Amino acid sequence: MRVPTTIDKNCLSAYNSSKYPWTGQTSQGSTIKAWDWSIPKSLQEQCVECIAKNWIEWPILDEIVLQEDRLLLLDILAETVPLELAVSHINDEVYWEKCYLNRWPNKLPKDTAKSRSSKTTGAQTGNKLEANAWKKYYCEMHLRDYLESLKPENYNPVEIKQLCGLCGPYVDALEIHETICSEASNGKIPLHALLTGLEHLKMLSLRFKQTYAKDEFSWNTVTTSYQDMSLLAKGLQNIRLQELRLTDSDIDCDKAIIILKALCKHDLAVLDLSHCKIGDRGAVAIARFTTLCPVRELYLVNNRIGKYTIRPLLMGHPNLLIANLARNSGTKGVKSLAYAVAQEGCELHHLDLHLNHVSDQAGNILLASLVKYNQSLKSILLSSCSLTNHFQIARALKHRNCIERLDVSNNALGEDTGLELLRALKSNSTMRKLDVRMCKISSSTEAGIQHEVHKNRIGWSKDCASESVAWDDILKAEIENALITTQGFND
Repeated sequence: MRVPTTIDKNCLSAYNSSKYPWTGQTSQGSTIKAWDWSIPKSLQEQCVECIAKNWIEWPILDEIVLQEDRLLLLDILAETVPLELAVSHINDEVYWEKCYLNRWPNKLPKDTAKSRSSKTTGAQTGNKLEANAWKKYYCEMHLRDYLESLKPENYNPVEIKQLCGLCGPYVDALEIHETICSEASNGKIPLHALLTGLEHLKMLSLRFKQTYAKDEFSWNTVTTSYQDMSLLAKGLQNIRLQELRLTDSDIDCDKAIIILKALCKHDLAVLDLSHCKIGDRGAVAIARFTTLCPVRELYLVNNRIGKYTIRPLLMGHPNLLIANLARNSGTKGVKSLAYAVAQEGCELHHLDLHLNHVSDQAGNILLASLVKYNQSLKSILLSSCSLTNHFQIARALKHRNCIERLDVSNNALGEDTGLELLRALKSNSTMRKLDVRMCKISSSTEAGIQHEVHKNRIGWSKDCASESVAWDDILKAEIENALITTQGFND
């Protein structure tokens, strides 16, 4: 018996009669047998199977009229069909989902659930495929596997051009987690020809390093040459990215400037240069770049950005909404940051400063700046910042009803600060998430704090009469006089 392909395989296996004895008796006294096994296949089904066996020589799909025959063919068609044939002849999601899951069962796309619930069948819109399609996922993953295993000595421009022509129309996001270095030098595969061929590329995530060095370890596996950066910049000039992530790479200030010059004409919304070697000069270049491009999210985690370049990074950029500067500057850098967020042009919504050495004085300057001037910041992360009981976080929450998320975990705030936080939250209605773990606060006080936060999440009404707070002249002088005249700002 021919089983319709619309029946779920799990449902079919659950109700399959073959799991019962051949001559078993049911409660009604009838005999259960695999009655369908002896029925021969129909001529229609045998024709579809014949087409599937010889599909490489005669790729027939659109000529099949009945939808059930098409689905049966895609269901039994082998996943080993050459990619150049499959891409040009098959758009149905049934086949591409089967091929993807068979080849990469442990690397599911991020939005797989949305793709499976979609009713699209892979129809193209212009030269681009409908978003969240399995065909797009397969082409992107195939290109990623090829590049991550390609040695510079085996680089073939003709093969790269053919691959771009085959997969390029379906690739709008490319993630390369490693690049193999050359055996003779620290050079990686040239990327200018590849990027030029990917006309629809919108997101690029790249790491210029080799993940596994094995027995042949060399420092070339984790270093990047200026030629690699120049070739990458040459390729970036021919496309228009919306998101660029160059992380975990040997990128210093000079190399970062080479990349930024190639991105000036892009509509870049996300820039991620985390875990690199960017210092103050590179940070100033990034600050100038963000004034030219509408960057909304900036990630510079674990770099070498000092105290004098925090202010130009954040001040006067109305498009910048998210800034992650974790593991960078110290006390004076946070003071500079306080001055930046107090400016009229700063519209930050999320600020991450965890794992920075922030003193109580610098933290209080930042809080005072937020209380007095900034009304846009909704989320602040100050985890593991060496804060103590002199950090006046409770005073800031009492006078400012805008912050929705605050993380001060792993700081020695103490029980007294915890009680002050609890009293401040009784008149605060905006806090939705507050992390005070590992802060030397008793469990009862911490439970009371989380109870007040839970009231805000469920919309519990509170008496939120705000109190006026005066700007501390000492803090203001510390910011304006000590920081504005610093030589580092005038570079």
